[in-house]
Amino acid sequence: MFEDFNILNFFIIFFGFFAVIVAVVMVSTIYLARSKKAKQDEKVIEKEIIKEIVMLPCVYCGSLMPQTALFCSTCGAGRKA
Repeated sequence: MFEDFNILNFFIIFFGFFAVIVAVVMVSTIYLARSKKAKQDEKVIEKEIIKEIVMLPCVYCGSLMPQTALFCSTCGAGRKA
């Protein structure tokens, strides 16, 4: 079985496997680089806006209403200037 196996056959088989392993590593490296770039391009920037609302008491019922409201949400009275 191993009578015809010499050092030349060993090197041919060894370099064949080595070439396959190098090709797999190169392809996987290229794939990972492309996927990282795609993830960087897909970044979503979210901006949170926080507004401070000043609450004023209604002149008629005393409940609080936003400063920008024209009418009281509880009694419906118009806001006085």
